[in-house]
Formats: sequence, C-alpha cells, structure tokens
Amino acid sequence: MRCLRFVQFALLLALTAAPAVQARSDPAPSPPAGRMLHSCVPGPWILFFPRNSAKLDPAARAALDEVVRAWREKPWGAIAILIGGHADPGERRRLDARRARAVRDYVRRRGFPARNIAVETMGTTQPRVAAPAGVEEPQNQRVEVMAGPPWD
Repeated sequence: MRCLRFVQFALLLALTAAPAVQARSDPAPSPPAGRMLHSCVPGPWILFFPRNSAKLDPAARAALDEVVRAWREKPWGAIAILIGGHADPGERRRLDARRARAVRDYVRRRGFPARNIAVETMGTTQPRVAAPAGVEEPQNQRVEVMAGPPWD
C-alpha cells in the first residue's frame, strides 16, 4: 500500500509540474469565487548521511525545518510527506529504516501531523548512483522527502 502511495506521489509531482511561464505586464486574474486553489509545494528534499549513520546533520535539519515551514504556511494544512529511506550496499542492515525514522521523528517533534506522514524503506534497491560492488557511494546514503496533497 505504501509503495502505491509512493508511486502516486511521484506521478502527482510529475503531472503537476508547472510549465515555464513568461512574465506578464498585466496583473494575474483573480481566482473564481468559492474555489480552493492548490499552490505549488516545495521539494523534493534529498538528505545525505555519513556512512553507517542515521544522525541528522545541520543541513538536513535546516531542510526539514523548511518542510515544516511549508506545512505551517498552508492555510488549510494540506501537505503530506512521503519519506523514503535508502542505504548503500555496504552499509549495515536496516539503516534505511533508521534514517527514515530519524526524519519522521524530527518533523513530528516540530508539530507536523503524524497522519500526513508516510515512511518507505527502499534499502539498496534504488541507488542514486550506480557503484561497483564494495565501492562506497555517498549519494546512495540518503533519505528523500516528497511533499504533496494529503491522501485522506
């Protein structure tokens, strides 16, 4: 089920990407009365980790603060996040889950609603950079955070 959510999120983000727009000299038209418009959601965020570690560094914490800020700025709270934990093949077992939980716990401590968080663990199945066996690739030691509308 969560894998399906991940695919749905990825498709939603791909389908809602705004095309390039030229600057206009006249003001933008007002939205029709009574319709809620969804504005763009920032992200995705990619947080890198040291080898065999699930500890958030200052850059990761700053990026996650941006996630929480984006949620707070939405007047209707309409942001959900999908957290995908990844690991490099040579790393300890289940490190992807520990990394994803560290991210989840951080945003929850800052008030992000638990019902709007989904966590997926990818293990070594989706490397960002292909590397030969036994070669460390720091870009595979990561968590990806995608934001979109809630699934409720």
